[in-house]
Amino acid sequence: MFTSAGAGIWHFVLEDEIVQQSEPAVVAIQVTKEGGSSSGTGFNIAKDGRIITNFHVVQNARLISVLFADGRTFHLSGSDYETVEGLDLALLRLSSKEDLP
Repeated sequence: MFTSAGAGIWHFVLEDEIVQQSEPAVVAIQVTKEGGSSSGTGFNIAKDGRIITNFHVVQNARLISVLFADGRTFHLSGSDYETVEGLDLALLRLSSKEDLP
């Protein structure tokens, strides 16, 4: 993959570099539901904590826990998400006073 370094300069970005740069934003999601639990993954897309995940992961949730690789954990009620109609996508909004990866 090529990315622009500005002023018409391009450089090759190795797949490992992309993974290293993106990995801190990948989160584990644990969901408590009536009669059980589920888990999945998501990806933080903003420093204030907006997580994209699959709707089926959080559907019918009572409690949603979002865990970052650095140990930070956030808890949401089961209704603290938005969905994208017609797609298996959900957007979780975290409450964080600090920037997130």
